[in-house]
Amino acid sequence: MRTASYLFLTLVLTLAAGSIASAATSQEATYIVGNLDGVHTGATGYVRTDDANLMFRSGKVTIETPYAKITSAELGATLTHSSDAPRYKFWERFGNKTVYQNVTVNFKDSGGKEQTMTLELTAAAALEIHSTLELRTGLKAKRQQEEWWGDSIWKTTRNQKSWDTQSAALASK
Repeated sequence: MRTASYLFLTLVLTLAAGSIASAATSQEATYIVGNLDGVHTGATGYVRTDDANLMFRSGKVTIETPYAKITSAELGATLTHSSDAPRYKFWERFGNKTVYQNVTVNFKDSGGKEQTMTLELTAAAALEIHSTLELRTGLKAKRQQEEWWGDSIWKTTRNQKSWDTQSAALASK
């Protein structure tokens, strides 16, 4: 009897977790740059993903696009903002700082015009939006590559495009 109760409880929790995961998620975001009409740089709002659409709402403006109209998505580098704590509260300046990350989404609007928006979210929210876009669009979202000092010294898969093709052909003989 006890085993049956545990199995039933496990089944209920699994179903509940699945329904929560498929529910729409909404994250606070800041519009950094893009060509959206009616949205200015620095506007704060919410980005939301559901089963069919990606939506950004800032004030009275709502930009909603189906996943099928999204042409690409990039996940930018991580960054932190300086602390606004007063000087005498120096311990707050060394504490945990919120890490942010940009997500750039390119899509076509209802008229077929190419649109772009770069949103700044917390790093966790950016990764969540990124993975949702990968899952829903079927596109492999790109990550911006950061420079690495070893790229100028060694031949790696990161710098393969910059290799001298002639010397590579001679080395293989």
